[in-house]
Amino acid sequence: MSGKRKARAPPAADATAAAALLDYRLLAHILLRIRSPAALARAATVCRLWRRVASSPTFLRLFRQLHHPPPLLGFFVCNNGSAVSRSIVDGELVGKALADTHDGLLLLRTNFADRMDIPDSFAVCDPVSGRSVLLRVAPVTGSAYLGAALHTDDSDAGGVVCSFEFEVILVTCYNMWEPRLYVFSSRSGQWTVHAYIPMLPLLSAFSGDMHANGSVYWLIDDGGDGGAYLLALDARTKQFSIIKLLSSMRTRYDGNMRVIRFDYGELRVVAFAAAAAPLEFWHLDKSRSSRGRWVLESRVELAHVDGVMELCVDADDDVTRIMDAGEGFVFLKYYGSEWVFALDLQAMVLFRLPHRRYYFGPALPYRMVLKPPLPALAG
Repeated sequence: MSGKRKARAPPAADATAAAALLDYRLLAHILLRIRSPAALARAATVCRLWRRVASSPTFLRLFRQLHHPPPLLGFFVCNNGSAVSRSIVDGELVGKALADTHDGLLLLRTNFADRMDIPDSFAVCDPVSGRSVLLRVAPVTGSAYLGAALHTDDSDAGGVVCSFEFEVILVTCYNMWEPRLYVFSSRSGQWTVHAYIPMLPLLSAFSGDMHANGSVYWLIDDGGDGGAYLLALDARTKQFSIIKLLSSMRTRYDGNMRVIRFDYGELRVVAFAAAAAPLEFWHLDKSRSSRGRWVLESRVELAHVDGVMELCVDADDDVTRIMDAGEGFVFLKYYGSEWVFALDLQAMVLFRLPHRRYYFGPALPYRMVLKPPLPALAG
């Protein structure tokens, strides 16, 4: 019939591109069903197409969402945050310091003499690729070093996949009074200073930083009748808050307590009383109020734990301290002993860690996380 045109068949090139896109999506759907990062890494070696699919930022983001949390490979057990070695010249302990770990990345900082000496640089490192990014810190005066945290983000904002970004959060306490916040963003390549709100009494003592569920915590004691509490910083919102501790927790444990690392759920702490044997576990119950109330949930009698005698054999009169807790383990240090011990809460076995002496700091978990490379910094 006149006046009518036959529909043109799509060009061969368009058909080939459509088929390739379909194959790409089907392959991505299949690879997402692989259960472990190790198995996915092996699958990525099949051919270039499989490697291209398995290494794309979109695929890796979806894989992490479907397989959360990623498997735990082990812990970095530190000497007050430092990886130490012996200096032949002066016999002092020297080395670089480990401040935090998140999503398979390490946050390192330069050593400093005391808390009034702020680290002058940080480095974000990927142990798998060996790539690192060095961050210089502008001089900070009149402040005490509270701690540092690493926060990563590769979320899907508005349907557009963002590149893998990270933030380094430096927290100081100005004149032992107000917390101050400095944030480095890999997106801008710059440090920013956040406004602070006076919120604390004069501090007489505070612990090292503790990490759990996207927040950083410090155990604070005002040295007076005000008692003890947790200072909390939400790494996502950059907001500080205060969590009051029971007065009995202050007197019973004398600061020997740690926030338990967790990815979701209620805030939990583990504490140890020097005058008694049990480890005691508490959680902050918010079922009735937003402020919450502390509830004692369980006790572990160390005297009944297999391997406890090795912990105490060289202890003299020193006190067992909790170094860290999380992932089903509590890390303990008897300061009269050379070793760090880990308590497996499931098997109820206490064992000595097979590494060198002089380690007194946190035990930072290291997980096998598949992610895009560290971003190139702007500016």
